[in-house]
Amino acid sequence: MTGFYGIHIANYLSASEKLAPFSTKVYCLNPNEMKQYKKSFNSLDKNDGIDSFVIADFARGGRIHTEPWRGAQYLALQRLTRHRLHITECIAREKTYMLNNIFLKFSQFAMLDKDVHPFSDKYGATAQAVLTDYLSTKDIVDASVDELIAFISSKSRGRIADPEQTTYLLQKAAQDSYRLNQCLYEPLTVSIGCSFNCISAFEKT
Repeated sequence: MTGFYGIHIANYLSASEKLAPFSTKVYCLNPNEMKQYKKSFNSLDKNDGIDSFVIADFARGGRIHTEPWRGAQYLALQRLTRHRLHITECIAREKTYMLNNIFLKFSQFAMLDKDVHPFSDKYGATAQAVLTDYLSTKDIVDASVDELIAFISSKSRGRIADPEQTTYLLQKAAQDSYRLNQCLYEPLTVSIGCSFNCISAFEKT
């Protein structure tokens, strides 16, 4: 269907270029309006020639009151808006995929409600650093409080108002998360890091 639609666009653009020297104008007509107008003729058959005649008579009678269709501008805007939708869907899909891996690596990080979560944004820069710089939840639990406070303050660039409380919530979430076999943490961390890179690239588009 997409390919078929693309052919129609290409044909339209090609025809527009050929007709440009003649200063032609293109109008969008309401199909229902044309159907009702055709009923004013007596028992006309339906074929391309007759339909063209009816449309020409409709135009000759001065019944077109719309503005000419600016096809190229419309198609340009359509391409941009559809691409924007495509990028938005890609980001949403990648976040959902990544959240599944985050749940495996750090179950409480993925499940906690916002009011008890260490970070207001699960996909922010500080959250990304915690999920990719620390290989496992055990590493977070075993880290000293001072080390984590310094890490969070550095990665957030001082934007977290209470790094001590964030550290407490982070270590508690890590302590409450279920443990995996050690060999699983590295591939999960690599996958999560790749997803963050994909999301970052999409958001810069």
